[in-house]
Amino acid sequence: MSWGAVKGRRFILPSGTEEDAVDDFAAGVNARKVHEVTASPVLGLTREVTWDVAPGYHLHYGRETPSQLSFVQISGERPDEIENFSRIIVEYLSALTDDELLAAVDSARSVDSRRIALVQAGLGAPVEPDDRYVERIRAALSDPDPRIREAGLWAAVYAYWPVFLPMLERVAEADESDLLRRQAQAAVDGMWRAGYGHSNTGGISQP
Repeated sequence: MSWGAVKGRRFILPSGTEEDAVDDFAAGVNARKVHEVTASPVLGLTREVTWDVAPGYHLHYGRETPSQLSFVQISGERPDEIENFSRIIVEYLSALTDDELLAAVDSARSVDSRRIALVQAGLGAPVEPDDRYVERIRAALSDPDPRIREAGLWAAVYAYWPVFLPMLERVAEADESDLLRRQAQAAVDGMWRAGYGHSNTGGISQP
């Protein structure tokens, strides 16, 4: 896949907005499709497509496994240009806002709907840590229901903020579920390899 040096945040597409809408946008701006693959389990995706939207800038579409959530993302060379491209496509596709992502977590009444909302929030979280997301994901990681804790784990992995490292370490060490301990340990190992040591897990930036 073609990626720029800087990756923008992922934006969750509303229900009913899928790849065809992204393809229509790409065609409208004369973007060139440069990559597509169906089923990419290593990346946790069932579908991924990339278009070149400008020299050095790429539009990415992904469909996550197993929640089947769809998202778009811009990568490129300069954060300000990534933000400009992102603003245009978010408006065109009516991607979910932070308020909508967080409200979905708060309003979920069933285990299944809360699981989806948590994964959706982690997948669509900002690039920089945001207290509102951290609080909800932290609560999920300590929920009595292991299904919610698993969703919190995946949300933390998708957001991939240093602040989550000690939380995931606690899950890896003490969760009553062997499966969750192993999943959390894999996430912890990956974060340590990425340089997310304890010295980087201090204060959370304000939204």
